[in-house]
Amino acid sequence: MRKVFVQRDKSGVLIVRLDHRLKHLPSDIWPALTAFIQTGSEGSKAEIICWLSKQKEVIKKNSSQTVFEMNYQNILKDFFPTLPKISLEWGKRGKHGQQKSIRLASFWPHKKRIVLHPFLMDSSIPIFYIEYLIFHELCHAYLIFTGKAADTKHHGPEFIELETKYPHIKKAIQWEKKDLADLLNIFFK
Repeated sequence: MRKVFVQRDKSGVLIVRLDHRLKHLPSDIWPALTAFIQTGSEGSKAEIICWLSKQKEVIKKNSSQTVFEMNYQNILKDFFPTLPKISLEWGKRGKHGQQKSIRLASFWPHKKRIVLHPFLMDSSIPIFYIEYLIFHELCHAYLIFTGKAADTKHHGPEFIELETKYPHIKKAIQWEKKDLADLLNIFFK
């Protein structure tokens, strides 16, 4: 879980320590963060929210157009070369506070589309985990298009055998069990 530790030293100076996953905050955001923690300033809060919104847009643009597309094409080429063209897209986030559960990734066979939840744009989520989700959905696609499964809910022996071919499956599942719940709690509060 991401944490902000706030304390005062002996001279009364406010000390703010961030969890290591937040270490890349730029220096111009620190004063706003400090002011918000110290006084609850709405102006500082607005500045932080504005910066975070801009970062999400940058991550979304860069991730969806470069890293994910390259990784996706490599997965298709290496493991599913016979599949028809399947698009990879970012979904839309539901209204804040109304979701009781989310689907991180889904395959829509009639539209030939894999949709990733925008939560996955968070920089704390490792690429190998997102690749694993994409691989999982491509397994569904493969089994449907080869006639070995009738729907996308099929997780039988053929699916499991195919899914275990993902090179980082153990690491992805381990990360999911260890870290995903904490990130989801932060994201949906």
